[in-house]
Amino acid sequence: MTSKCASTLVVMSVLLLGGTAVPRSQDADESRLAQVHREADERSSVVTYAFFLTDVHGPRLSGSPSFRKAADWARQTMIEIGLTNVETMSATSPEWSEPGWAYTRYGVRLVEPTFATLDAIPGPWSAPTGGRRVGEPLFFQTPGRSGLPVDEIIARFKGKLRGKILMLSDQIRPIEDAWRPVAAAELAFRRTSDADLTALRQPLPPPPPPPAAVAPTPASPPRPQRTREEEDSDTRKFYAFLRDEGVVGWLNPTIGDRGTIVAFGPFGRPGFQPPPPPGFNLSVESYNRIVRLMKNSVPVKLEIELESEFLDDRGHTNVLGEIAGSEKAKEVVLAGAHLDSYHVGAGATDNAGNCAILLEAMRILKASNVPLARTVRIALWAGEERGLRGSAAYVNRLKSRTDERLYLYLNADSGSGRIRGLQVQERLQFAAVAERWLAPFAANGQGFVSVRRSRGSDQASFEQAGLATAVFLQDPLYGPRAYHTNMDLFDYLIEGDLKQSAQLVAWVLYRAANEQ
Repeated sequence: MTSKCASTLVVMSVLLLGGTAVPRSQDADESRLAQVHREADERSSVVTYAFFLTDVHGPRLSGSPSFRKAADWARQTMIEIGLTNVETMSATSPEWSEPGWAYTRYGVRLVEPTFATLDAIPGPWSAPTGGRRVGEPLFFQTPGRSGLPVDEIIARFKGKLRGKILMLSDQIRPIEDAWRPVAAAELAFRRTSDADLTALRQPLPPPPPPPAAVAPTPASPPRPQRTREEEDSDTRKFYAFLRDEGVVGWLNPTIGDRGTIVAFGPFGRPGFQPPPPPGFNLSVESYNRIVRLMKNSVPVKLEIELESEFLDDRGHTNVLGEIAGSEKAKEVVLAGAHLDSYHVGAGATDNAGNCAILLEAMRILKASNVPLARTVRIALWAGEERGLRGSAAYVNRLKSRTDERLYLYLNADSGSGRIRGLQVQERLQFAAVAERWLAPFAANGQGFVSVRRSRGSDQASFEQAGLATAVFLQDPLYGPRAYHTNMDLFDYLIEGDLKQSAQLVAWVLYRAANEQ
């Protein structure tokens, strides 16, 4: 980052976190809050936005046809709202580019000793099977899971894999308390308690010191560092071996139970040549059935089928739109949520609900015509599930901009439920500012401030560049049931939560845009 850009970031952080607030007109704020509430209550579109992002365009694996259609829909929606400078921005870069991928038909079936359709989800970026393929299951060890060298695995399995479907685990995973009745609270949502949220106002205690490093011994010598080229060479050798042996496909058990399938990532790096064989993630119940048959020496035959296609890398795009500010128009308040999802379910709780909230918040601000000193912008990110790629591309572009300054970035990806407040990412001075912004929502249980740090989402791209961030604090609700699973569906969004959250976001954007 240039020194000019770095000094700008420092100045903006001082203004946001340590500046003295100029007295505001309480009457004016109350009037504008009433405008926000009235617009949200009488003409809300947030449920419609969520419907289009899930039932119509979900799931939205970054770069897939569904993602591209969702990005086009979001762009058009921003234009219809009346946002300006609406654009789609490429998230690819010399450091990251991978093909888009989609599937249109799939199935895993038990053929012998009896017929059964098994619960499965394709592994992302799996090659097509070329029709229905029948094979026998075989327990198999991959280099990554076993730690064995590629050459040792090749020697162990050479000549034994033709017509086989590789089982990547030989273990039955018990389902704990399988006969325990499911409590209603587990199927419905669970709010974070006010006491737990209040406790977040206090910083975490410092972590204990790390344990002393243990020097390597002759019995456990340090592993030599491997270069990317060496790892790629072994991967090519391994995939070529599986291809030449005539492997039909692979099956992998997932976590989750009661029919929930948690989507794991690709078998290998997307677009790698030669590609790995096609494969599937199976529900634990379906996978256990195959393992029991095999361990009881019952002959088993399976049928797999996958129609899939690879696309170019031009589908990874961020979608941005804004409402121009007035006297401080070159300062930007940016709110973001990732548009992409895993390739299962409909990507509802992760993260279409928050995308819909941001769109509705901007609609509210535009329609209520409240004054904004700073420019307010939203970004729907590509590639968050692939390593925060969309937000990283935006930050790289931001570093070269001299015509605007980022005042604050607000991220929405902390759950699927009602927004309860803000996390200020360990910026203790900002906590009092955030509490002022949230004060009108405190009576509704939405005025909480956490001084702790939220990790693992797009705010990290901005923090690595030294930019001020905050994260919307949300009820997690259906996390274990819907997080990256086939159950991440529209049905697990709550209309009232979406509407109340959109009002809060609109108000926070208004206050941030007009903070003195």
